[in-house]
Amino acid sequence: PPPPPPPPPPPPKILHSAPIFSNKNDWRERNVQYINGTVHDGDTNNYFPPPPTSLQDTANSSMNSHNNHPSPHLPPHPPPSPFLPHPHPHPQPRLLSHPVHHELHPSPFPILQSSTAAPLSAPIPQLHIPRKQSALYPLPPPPLPHSTTSQKQAHSPKLPFENNTSPKIDSSQIPRPPIFIRPQACAAIPIFYPRKALLSDNTHSPPPADSRFITCDDGNAAPQLIRATLSVIPRTRGMQSKSGDLPMSLLCNPLAIVPEDFPTRPRMLPETNETQQWTETMRVPVKENQGSASLLEPPRCHHCNAYANPFFQLNQKMECNFCKTHTDVQATSHGTIEYVVEEPYITRSTPVQTNIIYALDATCPHLESYFPMIEQVGLSIINRESYARMGIVLVSSFGIHIPRFRVAEDGTATIDFVVMSDVTEDPFCPLPLHEWLLEVSATLSESCSSSNKLDCWKQYISQLRQAWIPFLKHLDIKDSYNQMGHASSCGGAAFAFLADAMKETGGRGIFISWRRPNFGIGMLHDREHHSLKPYKMDRTSRELYVPLQFQKQNNFIEKEHKESGLFYSNLASRCFKNRVVLDVVLHTRSRQVEFMDLGTLGQLCRVTCGKLTWVKTSGDWKDALSQALLRPIDSFYGTDAIFKVRCSNGLQVKSYMPSTAMGVTIDNGVVGSPELELGAVHPDTCIAVELEHRVGGIRKLDTVCYVQSALLYTTPFGQRRIRISTLALKVADAVVDVYRGIDFSATTASLTRKIVGQLLDPKQDVEHTLSAARKKLTNEVIQALAAYRLHTPNAANLPYGQLILPEKLQLLPLFCMAMLKSTILRPSLPDQGSGIRVDHPNPRADERAYALWKAANVHPGVAMLMVHPNIFSLTNLIGGAGEWQVPQQVQYGHQSELINATYHAYIKLPETIPPTIASIQNDHIYLIDDGLTIYIFVGKDVSKDAKTDLLEMTSDGCKLSASSDYSEKVRRLVWQLRTYCSIGPGAECSMIRPTFAPVIIVLAQTSQKDQFEERVINLMVQDQKGGEPDYVEFLCRLHKSVNKIVQAKQASNRIVD
Repeated sequence: PPPPPPPPPPPPKILHSAPIFSNKNDWRERNVQYINGTVHDGDTNNYFPPPPTSLQDTANSSMNSHNNHPSPHLPPHPPPSPFLPHPHPHPQPRLLSHPVHHELHPSPFPILQSSTAAPLSAPIPQLHIPRKQSALYPLPPPPLPHSTTSQKQAHSPKLPFENNTSPKIDSSQIPRPPIFIRPQACAAIPIFYPRKALLSDNTHSPPPADSRFITCDDGNAAPQLIRATLSVIPRTRGMQSKSGDLPMSLLCNPLAIVPEDFPTRPRMLPETNETQQWTETMRVPVKENQGSASLLEPPRCHHCNAYANPFFQLNQKMECNFCKTHTDVQATSHGTIEYVVEEPYITRSTPVQTNIIYALDATCPHLESYFPMIEQVGLSIINRESYARMGIVLVSSFGIHIPRFRVAEDGTATIDFVVMSDVTEDPFCPLPLHEWLLEVSATLSESCSSSNKLDCWKQYISQLRQAWIPFLKHLDIKDSYNQMGHASSCGGAAFAFLADAMKETGGRGIFISWRRPNFGIGMLHDREHHSLKPYKMDRTSRELYVPLQFQKQNNFIEKEHKESGLFYSNLASRCFKNRVVLDVVLHTRSRQVEFMDLGTLGQLCRVTCGKLTWVKTSGDWKDALSQALLRPIDSFYGTDAIFKVRCSNGLQVKSYMPSTAMGVTIDNGVVGSPELELGAVHPDTCIAVELEHRVGGIRKLDTVCYVQSALLYTTPFGQRRIRISTLALKVADAVVDVYRGIDFSATTASLTRKIVGQLLDPKQDVEHTLSAARKKLTNEVIQALAAYRLHTPNAANLPYGQLILPEKLQLLPLFCMAMLKSTILRPSLPDQGSGIRVDHPNPRADERAYALWKAANVHPGVAMLMVHPNIFSLTNLIGGAGEWQVPQQVQYGHQSELINATYHAYIKLPETIPPTIASIQNDHIYLIDDGLTIYIFVGKDVSKDAKTDLLEMTSDGCKLSASSDYSEKVRRLVWQLRTYCSIGPGAECSMIRPTFAPVIIVLAQTSQKDQFEERVINLMVQDQKGGEPDYVEFLCRLHKSVNKIVQAKQASNRIVD
């Protein structure tokens, strides 16, 4: 007789999460799928036995079984779901991004809590929403021989680590980022009490950095000022290693909250020409002696020099919480406090003066448009009753034109020029500043006797524009160097002039151009050569975006490049010494093809604590450029600053991140922590400090550790102050507690800065290439997830077939994948073996250099947004989207100003959609926000009426209309995105965002795609592209790598045993 047929192969594991259904009849129309051999109906709380005959019979019997009696195969404690976080042994209340409303789902079956609603932080004390526990899949009995189930499963796709085949997973059910402005419900803004959270029994991490909340200073530093990656610090270095070497860092924004004596400012609203007087709710108290000639000296411990703080303990005598020694200094009551100081805190004989000089490249195509923007800066200073000395110079190969402005007693204004013609050897300023800078203030200046305080500044701008028009016509002739005037950009000479002009007084210089300096001193050569060749190797492509200042010792670059690097390195050192801040504003065409060397120019801004801004001529570029000039001047800022962090026993400062951070690091050696000297500090200045354990770690008796930041700076009014913030953190003795205290937003910002530091490290070796940085980021994520499986008790006992994500790191794989596909780490050319042919690099070196510059200073609130965009559908704005939402205020007698501020109105945003091509429909309109730019993407099949309601054509191109209700809603959404999650700053643009995001209209084309449409496609980070996997495939590969580490570690432990 013939041999019996072989038994069918065992069913493979299929990971699938079906959509949630709204009624009992919907499930009949779906294909019922299998999970681990058990039929699953799309809800994680429903389990059914294997089908006896067919899928349809199984579905019918399953539903009847559920309606009549529980399933006999439902275990009392099922194992965890593959893509949901492992629940806590003792679930704590959580603040959800949006509550789950059961009344919206009439089905009797329990509803799956979407992973988009999973929290990223612990609760705020005033708002407790219990977290709905996810039900887990059971292990089924074996399938029947020769059954329909076995035959169907035999042809099912397998997991990638089984046969490298993509599994069938519903990507809508895997972890995705929630919308950032939380909560979306029309409720009061929550109040966070940092000391109350510290003293509670549970692990309370601060609210997410991208959420709307107010902090009440109850004796612990606000997370707006200091945010730790770990709210619970591991006691020893060994415990940190068991935690996967999670980043142990501080993200400090020392001036994120204004002092209490800072004047109120007008707040721009989305409606046209409408302002609102706005007073910041969160303010830092300022202490100074009122009845003494000498100002107050901050109280501090005489042993370790730690400043007095609310955690000084009273044990018979006052005890310092940093060194545990007795002191006579009394404790303070605020987590952050500011003191007005004198000697020995004054480091200069005269304070840095508010000098502002604009150096305009005369060859800029849009030079005429810059004068109204500069005029607005002066008017803002006058309206705020502030003071500054301002001036404008014109730079070309003919020389640097310095205007001298005078107003006669009869009101007649005259202007003449002094020309400094040396732009090739040693540029200098031939006049003292008081002879040509104009005093701009609310009070009348000596050089202006006009009765109207605004007339003097307006006449200066008007006279300057008229006087320079004849000169600009001569740019078409050759200069004394036999060069065409319009072809030469003398940016190096402009920088040298600004450094020399303000060497005695300090100040801020802004250079506005449209290309790299290509003539004279500081000339930068075209190292890209309009060719793909430099991008084909890691080393040569790295030379394009790494600053020339770091390549002075590189033997591969040419001599003229080394000379340029030496010039900019010495220039930055000289400016930093004299406290001269240099800003670079580049305004280019929409498709920039000329190499600008943003890496070198960005390093000049980084050392001098200036800003690098790149604006393209598209969309509302005038608003973006105007805000780039206004933001550094209009906000509260400090100059001549010194920043330092000290730690309690067991911890110490390792370094600042990245190593090429702003300013200059002064290391005091073994004694004391390093100091960071800054030429200027702004509300958006974010300083990352990496911590490490001292030998022996934190003492066993200590349940709390402390960090304290101190910022010594000079206010715009010339007053010397020191701001002190003290943060207390819990100490953990178990690895699981460390994972519960993770702050996801701070962790992503710390990882971003670590990767940037590796790419921009001055060392020239293979460890600092693009491919090495990509591997490092992936390994960091794998180690964190593998350590969670190995060293947390509940996760260690789970099957290998399940990918377990810690609750606070649900989005870490998504962040890693998005970072690999971002401009920061995406290869400029596809792999040679992929067969993809391109005609230009994507990204180009300048685009990568600009992204690296922004990433090196990234705020925790936008670290995720800069690699994973938010996409909103604008086609059907329902549910109040685009409208003002005013929380209903509940009166309980007399309410404080803090309570009243929690009812602050905001614009409601629509729900986000995944960044995939499949989510984009041709007849829809979308708003895409990537942190730097806001795109309005119009599908190719959108009706003409919808385009007319939303858009209008102007001389500057296509813009948002202001003539329809629909366009007004979209404009409000843009305003809310620009304001972001901030409720404190009164400026239109929140200081959390790296720039004022311009709005660019992208019209989808049926034939050849333009550059902006190509950029939108690159933002679809959850798709497969350029050899990179999609989100589902990436999770499976990550799962395979984690399993390898876990199995290898467990095998080695068994051998040792």
